[in-house]
Amino acid sequence: MSFFAQVFFCQKYEIIAMLKQQPLPGVERAARGSIVNTASLSGLASIGRLSAYHSSKHAVVSMTRVDARQYASQGIRVNCVCPGFVKTPLMLGSNLSQEFLDLAKSQCPMQRFVEPEEIAEGVMFLHGSGASAVTGIHLPVDGGALLFHIV
Repeated sequence: MSFFAQVFFCQKYEIIAMLKQQPLPGVERAARGSIVNTASLSGLASIGRLSAYHSSKHAVVSMTRVDARQYASQGIRVNCVCPGFVKTPLMLGSNLSQEFLDLAKSQCPMQRFVEPEEIAEGVMFLHGSGASAVTGIHLPVDGGALLFHIV
């Protein structure tokens, strides 16, 4: 199953479950729930040659926006987080050359990779009460890397 299909079906069944539950009494803000999808910096810009990868990430960003608009009036917020280059064991232990890793860092104004915990903090913000009026956005957590790419 493709990446987009996995996100699509997960969100579909989350929405079905949220619509069945009663809104929290006395709560006007996202009274039924909040969904945060994960796309990528590649969902906001076209980088490199991996068209299928980039297309699937763009699709997640678009689906997030469409469903946010459709379900906001029913008390469901839908957003997505778009990580940039994240310092994970998979990335650091892969066969990526040091030249590639250095280039990736150089395309980030912060001159570093994003820590996994920073992605989690973005997700928690979008789920939390501090973002109760936020729906349909894509939050880049990329150390500023998007500033180097045309959107």
